[in-house]
Amino acid sequence: MGKVFKSGNSAALRLPAGLGVSIGKSFVLTSTPSGFVATDPGDLARRRKELAALYGSAPDFPLRES
Repeated sequence: MGKVFKSGNSAALRLPAGLGVSIGKSFVLTSTPSGFVATDPGDLARRRKELAALYGSAPDFPLRES
């Protein structure tokens, strides 16, 4: 459970220490109907790179129909 508080002219989100988030870590916040989702842009880039490396490695895998 996080808590929003005012820090200067900004809103800040206090996160529990148990989450293990490093001080100064950046996240991208995306609005959803029920709130927001926080994602790590560095993690997204790493996963995209790993997925690109897998592309074409299973030529017999059927393509998904849209």
